[in-house]
Amino acid sequence: MQLMYDNNKIVLQNLFPGKYQLRVRVVNHPEVPPLILNIEAAEYWYKTKSAMVLWFLVAGLLLWLILSWRISHARNAALEEVDKSRKELFTIISHDLRSPLKAYQGLAEVISYLLRKGDYERVNKLAQQIDSTGMKLDLLLDNLLNWNILQQEKLIVKKETLDIALLMNEHIPIYQAFCTQKNIRILFEYRNDCMADADKTMVALMIRNLLDNAIKNSLPEQNITVDVFPTEEQGVEMVVSNTFQEKDREKLIMISSLIRKKENWEAGSNGMGFGLRMVYLAAIKTGAELSISKKDNIVSFNVRFKQKTGKK
Repeated sequence: MQLMYDNNKIVLQNLFPGKYQLRVRVVNHPEVPPLILNIEAAEYWYKTKSAMVLWFLVAGLLLWLILSWRISHARNAALEEVDKSRKELFTIISHDLRSPLKAYQGLAEVISYLLRKGDYERVNKLAQQIDSTGMKLDLLLDNLLNWNILQQEKLIVKKETLDIALLMNEHIPIYQAFCTQKNIRILFEYRNDCMADADKTMVALMIRNLLDNAIKNSLPEQNITVDVFPTEEQGVEMVVSNTFQEKDREKLIMISSLIRKKENWEAGSNGMGFGLRMVYLAAIKTGAELSISKKDNIVSFNVRFKQKTGKK
């Protein structure tokens, strides 16, 4: 405690909370009784128990407000993502599903007319078109199912050692049958030892969409080349190449840029299809690398798989 006299005032400093007694004597007159002052020093208000409780309540309220805002923000972001996915799903259905379904309209009447005329060659071509359209619908529905699983992040990736060349060889005969309408052939080359660790469902999804994309975008009477081979890094590379029209050059450049920058895109935006997006998402899920290269009027979609576990 410090006692100071300042301008006819007695100033007490550094008092701890409690009760004190101050005796004031007149030095030159000892016979005069001392003046006794009873002093009670109280705590600063912000150091009292009530104030501490108030501080805790204010801090708790602020923390609750911050947490509520963050939860609300995260919930709104999730709702926006769900709404975005819902709109994208409707876009896919209206854009990709409508065309194959329209191909079936009026077919019964056309086939009946051709049979009455005895034009069995055109009936046979129509039968091939029906098979082709049915396969496209099957691929699209498969894509929609896998896309929905990927969007909800419920897909469990099960990697196993796969022969990528063998898996490709199982799919090519199915798609080769649908190349006759455009007089296209699929030329398949592969090397031995094309083993890699990947998810079989995702690899099959990529193969189907790459072959479908190549057939759809190839010029008539041109070949599609498929090559599967081991890489120097002891991985496996799968390359699907086809011709493309000049009008598609800008679209390919844009898709290549998005893949290189690892950016996502909405199906149907800027002419970028649902199938290629599924290839992109499947490659990410199974740990493969997707890239696009162009030379003259040939575009190649390259999928590089990582090496098989235990390979040196």
